[in-house]
Amino acid sequence: MDPTFQFVYDNTDIEVSPDSMGSFDGVIHNLSSDVISLAIVRVANDLPEDWTSSICVGMTCYNTSIDSIEFDLDPSDSTACGLSIWTNGHGEGTIQLDVFDLDDQSEHVIVDITIHTSTHSSIIDNENEKSIADNFILSDNYPNPFNPVTSISYVLDNNNMVNLSIYDIRGILVKTLADGNQYSGHHIINWNATNEQGRPVSAGTYLYTIQVGNEVKTRKMTLVK
Repeated sequence: MDPTFQFVYDNTDIEVSPDSMGSFDGVIHNLSSDVISLAIVRVANDLPEDWTSSICVGMTCYNTSIDSIEFDLDPSDSTACGLSIWTNGHGEGTIQLDVFDLDDQSEHVIVDITIHTSTHSSIIDNENEKSIADNFILSDNYPNPFNPVTSISYVLDNNNMVNLSIYDIRGILVKTLADGNQYSGHHIINWNATNEQGRPVSAGTYLYTIQVGNEVKTRKMTLVK
């Protein structure tokens, strides 16, 4: 029988800086002409002490204690699916994910993911950049280029007002992803390449801008189709 879904991903060897966040990113495609019910299960979570991981589906990353997620996928639809991983110091760990069709559990995709910390270190020389880094850290979106979903992650040192918005290359607002007070710690927000009206945007270069308190940082990303 033909498979009902496909789980596509680039890399299962994840390199993360110590005391930071990394991610494993993939996309699940519904290959059938029917709605399918899928489950993603974290079968193994062999991480060093004080490391944590979170299952992410679509726009949501679930509590680190949740090991299984069930969701429906419409015909010919796709959704982002992966992990957010937080490290504490140096080390290496493994996570195994099992993705399967709840109506036909013979269809399994098992993925073994290795996470290890980088031995490289970086030094911030610019005092302004150091000041910003002390308040929050904005990571590169991943994947980039992307189609149709990318993840934007950042770390807040303190509770603060956060605005995260997407702009086109002309500086016109495309979509606001976050606008309000957020707690300190790691955050990840997915963008599915739609505007405020929920309509898909065209391929091209986009800017994502985060404002935390009075500090602002902007980076580029590319949508391909």
